[in-house]
Amino acid sequence: MRNLSARRRYFAELVSIGFITEDEAQEAERLSRILEEKARQRANTPPAPVTFDGFRISIEVQQAASEIIEEGYRHLARERHPDKGGSTEGMQDVNVAAAWLRKRIRG
Repeated sequence: MRNLSARRRYFAELVSIGFITEDEAQEAERLSRILEEKARQRANTPPAPVTFDGFRISIEVQQAASEIIEEGYRHLARERHPDKGGSTEGMQDVNVAAAWLRKRIRG
């Protein structure tokens, strides 16, 4: 249960800062469980802890999370870029949030 709650917290954090919607978070959570199960089947090893805070992240979950962050970043960048009618401060907020999330994913 520890893995599941950490995964939910992670996706809830992405939703709370506006990178993904609730539906996207549920789909990403479902896909990350599938990827984790497939990796476990291939390796035929017991499940490793999957969180973003202080534990190892499986490669498949890390890649999926990175793709979600990049997709969210591109979406918000299109909305908030100064050349597209947004503000400089808004774009800086998007850059800071994306950098923070990327750092959390990489460990």
